[in-house]
Amino acid sequence: MLYFVHQVAAQTIFGRSVTHKFCGRTVFKGVEPVWKSSSFIKGDLLGKDDRSAFGGDPTNVYWNNGPQWFLRLIPYTGTTEMTTKGILDLLNTRQLPPLGKSSGGLIMANTDGGVCYEVATGSNPTRYVTQLFRNGEIWGIEQPTLHAQENKFIPFAVLLTSLCDGLSTYLAFMRNQLRIEPPIQIIVGLSGVEDFKIAERRFGMYPQGCCPIDEVLSGQLIITTYDITAEELLGPFFQKVWEEFALPGEWRTDT
Repeated sequence: MLYFVHQVAAQTIFGRSVTHKFCGRTVFKGVEPVWKSSSFIKGDLLGKDDRSAFGGDPTNVYWNNGPQWFLRLIPYTGTTEMTTKGILDLLNTRQLPPLGKSSGGLIMANTDGGVCYEVATGSNPTRYVTQLFRNGEIWGIEQPTLHAQENKFIPFAVLLTSLCDGLSTYLAFMRNQLRIEPPIQIIVGLSGVEDFKIAERRFGMYPQGCCPIDEVLSGQLIITTYDITAEELLGPFFQKVWEEFALPGEWRTDT
């Protein structure tokens, strides 16, 4: 299938047509990041889960910003604001798991709306979250394992699967649960990765390349149709990661 791609003010538009809404007006208003480009989480507290305490005091759920990748879907500004109950009802459909996970996770309300997160052991911070904001924006963040962080590498296969599966899931949730119609803005990136390498099967046991910059960002993608695959949308970003880490060849290969 052929898709229309058009560049407007550093934005890439995927779809069958571009409407007048994109001409000279800002039609998307996303949540402002608070840590680099990748995180909405202020400080180290993701929220307080009062259900996990079984009637006791709410349990603090922690998050430490660090090396991580993220995925944001921002709807057109006409979307109606949701209540806390409405958000929790949607999250309880279990159709919006933490980024990097195909299912599961705990759900709680927080100051930004509601979040689905992977349970961490003890008082350790979680590494997988998907936040649903009151305006319908979806924002997922995943961190590599502690071993990968300490040894400064990004497992490319994990990054690829996490973002492609996450984008497919988020788009389906926007379409089927939120009933949001395009246009939708997509932002994806890596943060905190200066001096990191890429681990990939074709490289064998030793990660290769080295990223001299702290963030690798996609730019702003806009879709005007749901009829497009996650890999088609994210392919240019994966190639950009490949090139910023100064790796040989292309990110995708049949060899």
